[in-house]
Amino acid sequence: MKKGVIFAAAISEVGGVLNSPKFGYRRVSEKPFEVWENPTKVAVITGIGLANAATALAWAAGEYDFDFAVNIGAAGAASGKFGAADVGAYFDITRIACVEPYCETVYELDALGGARTATLATSSRPASTAAQRARAAGFGELVDMEGWALARAAEAFSKKLFVRKILTDFSPECDIKAGILSVCAALGELENFWI
Repeated sequence: MKKGVIFAAAISEVGGVLNSPKFGYRRVSEKPFEVWENPTKVAVITGIGLANAATALAWAAGEYDFDFAVNIGAAGAASGKFGAADVGAYFDITRIACVEPYCETVYELDALGGARTATLATSSRPASTAAQRARAAGFGELVDMEGWALARAAEAFSKKLFVRKILTDFSPECDIKAGILSVCAALGELENFWI
């Protein structure tokens, strides 16, 4: 049976799940990427950013026999559509665009289901200022640093990609790191996702 592969940028996003006996993951490698497995899934920690994400999916395509991949992780609000009440909410991403030059392709994705939907802008830098968020809002409602690169690599390797993001921040005044840590605990609620 083929395993699904989950991609997350940082262990801080998913470590609570991977280290929980409830989900049965064990770390199987640390290089070139940290990889965790249970009987039905593989989780790859890509590292933050476009290059790390694309490289991780390309590497996994050569190491594992899988038809689908899921990117799960943190995203900030790019548009004013989301606020404090939305922090911790899950979103299935249905469209990904990149704010960087020479990355004009826009990817349309299917939703996993069971969550609100949103569009995603991917940037090579954190959208930490109001101006950066406003620029990203021209490309998507949420903003991250890996989604578009994973979509590009998934296309190149003929892998179906789903993207689920958790909103961690909505303005430059938010404590992004604290938001990510709170999300880590909430991920355990997605029990069927992990096993």
